[in-house]
Amino acid sequence: MKNLIYRNVGTIIWVFFLLFLTGCNSDELLNENADFVQHNDACTELITQGESYFWYRGNKIELVPVSSKRYVLFESNSSIKLAKTSEMQAVKVGVKDKLVQNNYVWTILNAKEKSNIDDDVVYSSPFYLTPEGEEVGVSHLFYVKLKSKQDFAILDSLSTKYNVHIEGQNEYLPLWYTLSCDKYSYADALKTAALFYETGLFEASEPSFIVQGLLNESDIMPYAVSINDPYYSQQWNLKGNNSINWPNAYEISKGSGVRVGIFDQGIDILNPDLDSSRILCFDTVSKDLDVPIVVYGNHGTAVAGIIYATANNGKGISGIAPMVSILSIANPFTGSPDMIQQLANGFSVASNSCDVINCSWSGDALRSTLIDDAIEYYCQLWGRNGKGTVIVFATGNDSKGSVNYPGSSNDYLIRVGWSTKSGTRYTASNYGDKLDIMAPGNDIVTTDRPGSLGYVSGDYYTKFNGTSAAAPHVAGVAALMLSINPNLTATEVKEILAKTARKVGGYSYIKYSDKPYGTWNKEMGYGLVDAEAAVKAAKQKL
Repeated sequence: MKNLIYRNVGTIIWVFFLLFLTGCNSDELLNENADFVQHNDACTELITQGESYFWYRGNKIELVPVSSKRYVLFESNSSIKLAKTSEMQAVKVGVKDKLVQNNYVWTILNAKEKSNIDDDVVYSSPFYLTPEGEEVGVSHLFYVKLKSKQDFAILDSLSTKYNVHIEGQNEYLPLWYTLSCDKYSYADALKTAALFYETGLFEASEPSFIVQGLLNESDIMPYAVSINDPYYSQQWNLKGNNSINWPNAYEISKGSGVRVGIFDQGIDILNPDLDSSRILCFDTVSKDLDVPIVVYGNHGTAVAGIIYATANNGKGISGIAPMVSILSIANPFTGSPDMIQQLANGFSVASNSCDVINCSWSGDALRSTLIDDAIEYYCQLWGRNGKGTVIVFATGNDSKGSVNYPGSSNDYLIRVGWSTKSGTRYTASNYGDKLDIMAPGNDIVTTDRPGSLGYVSGDYYTKFNGTSAAAPHVAGVAALMLSINPNLTATEVKEILAKTARKVGGYSYIKYSDKPYGTWNKEMGYGLVDAEAAVKAAKQKL
């Protein structure tokens, strides 16, 4: 990270020395120094050609405009009337020292709602299809990463030149700034982000996409330990053939002393099987930590039950690591103008206290260097006092031979696919070169929001499916491992999980040079997670 921050200090010192000697301002220098930037020609070409693309880690990602809907920004006091389906929401931007809430509201409109509102529009941009066929909106925001903190003058000059607004600096990653466009800007946020990147002046410049459908749930509809929870007999995922082999692991470790971050829609602690005394909350929207528990939807409560529902209490189900503490990292996951920054901030905050973070969500349309930096700098480099925060990601339910972002971005992460009761990969579970391990994802019995608020009436849901259900199995097992041996690094946790995984399903597992932890299969990774074997191996490394 230091190399990224200080890479071009020499160049920047030269720039400002020249400024001092000549008395010219940074805007003049940008225009006059052809070796440093050729932004005028780049901007003209970009706008006139009408290309739709953005830059991610030096790669140009082409987009295809979608005419059926668009992102629209209004003044909050606008008198326009929209169809009930077009709900207006306030714009909130999470930047340093404050939560910026402009006098704007945003919504997504269908093409037919266009004609009578254009005079009230502050900003508008179309939706697009990504190369993977995902539909995304582009908000009025984009994110720029400076090469050095001294480059702010250059950012300020370009922002003035193209009439975009600097909303603020990211609190956790101070080289990152949030900028916004409106109808007076030279171009929309997609084109302006590309323009800023193509100057060569910045480390990154990326639009803030509005992404839906990130939660990886699916709509398919005699042991040594004595467990008295009523639904335990239905928890095939914990015991028996093609389960995670949990009962004897529970005898060794219950997860005490470990904090698991559940990065999801929030957890409803009114469920009688979820201990409210061991849970804190960080709301990624308001940026408030230790707030009253925020719940944006049902998904997080279902994930939470798999990890930490109280075992052997005569109620409901048994969680895999029932004695862990929890940080609920809450986000709506329904799409918003500043969603990418919200997710990045979630990782930055969670790394301060969490040993394990479960992410039962994914989507290639999210790809962002801002999210990458938060994971790499805070979780991988600084997490757990340098040992690394264990991060578990669902691979996605798209039936494709590649793992979704963010799991695909970094081999440090643990990428989890969805296995069935027969020990095979479920057909919808994404697979491929980045897949690490499998866990049960069919008909998982788990906690639900009480009463009529949840997936069903009552406190428990018996049909939780998908890689959303698979990932928390691995997060729970990782918590058991760290409870028994807190000295393990994140890389060692991943290695143990891989080396102890069972080779189920009748697949051919082969040794590959780039798979260091044993035999591997593109549909199953290293195999099915084995809680007992993993916990015993963690204990042996003490």
